[in-house]
Amino acid sequence: ANAAAGLDIYRHGIRRARGGMKTFVKSHIEAFRALGGRFQRKRKVTAIEALPDGAFLVTTDDGRIVRAEKVIANLPVWNVPGLIRGK
Repeated sequence: ANAAAGLDIYRHGIRRARGGMKTFVKSHIEAFRALGGRFQRKRKVTAIEALPDGAFLVTTDDGRIVRAEKVIANLPVWNVPGLIRGK
């Protein structure tokens, strides 16, 4: 979430967010959840598999598999292709 905030902060001008970066990130997470998103912390994704219906299966390093309609990656774009499986 911190990286996503860094990508968006420039649109708000060069200044400090009231309450600091932590408050800024929290407000983005709250908005994401209000739109139906599910935010997970401290999970390392090991694979993202595209399904025929357009959804995804996301596998984490602790063996969890989560079905998602959309996936937002919080890592450098050049690291994403190494996670994609299927399709």
